[in-house]
Amino acid sequence: MDFAFRASLLFIYYQNEIAQVSEVPKSDVLSFLNSLGLNNDGSYRKKMSLMKSLFSSVSPSYILSLTGEKEAEKYIEEILTSDNAGLWTIGNQSKKSASRSSGKKSSLDSYSVVASLNLSPTGKESLKDFLSRRNLKSAMELNTAFVYYLEKIIGYTAITPNHVYTCYKHANIKYPSKLRQSLTDTKRRKTWIETADMENIKIAPNGENYIEHDSLR
Repeated sequence: MDFAFRASLLFIYYQNEIAQVSEVPKSDVLSFLNSLGLNNDGSYRKKMSLMKSLFSSVSPSYILSLTGEKEAEKYIEEILTSDNAGLWTIGNQSKKSASRSSGKKSSLDSYSVVASLNLSPTGKESLKDFLSRRNLKSAMELNTAFVYYLEKIIGYTAITPNHVYTCYKHANIKYPSKLRQSLTDTKRRKTWIETADMENIKIAPNGENYIEHDSLR
């Protein structure tokens, strides 16, 4: 039931974000679950009807709320984290054994601190002061803020994942274990940064607007 609920939420989120469908027919959700081999017994629909903060169930469709979007994004971030790989597998495998078996197949991406990067430059706003004036929570928001700071505040060029990693470490904020994927997702899902060249990451116009206006406390 829990897997069906989470899969349904991710399916509705996908329809919103990728297919640009704001009202997702319940029949489409059922067809999706059937394609996964999940035969609906009514229990998962009862759970969905109780999650009114995540989406409204307007017959014959589901409409995702802002809270639902955040919950779906949390699931995606969990799935993309190597530590959680295998927890979403359908079957009789326990979470403990799934985590152990997946650990043999995956490893964390490796990044290094750019020692020459000065994030408290004389005459310019420090990274920590820059962050203190903004309400940033998700990895995508932080990725965008770091790229903006490096490019627009201190005039850094040729930004790489290592530079973004250095910003996370300097700010004492936990970084995404799959940082490259997180940066790519920030481009794909939010269009806040440009990542076509991972050796030259840039802030995008949408990202400038978000950091300069929407992110301020």
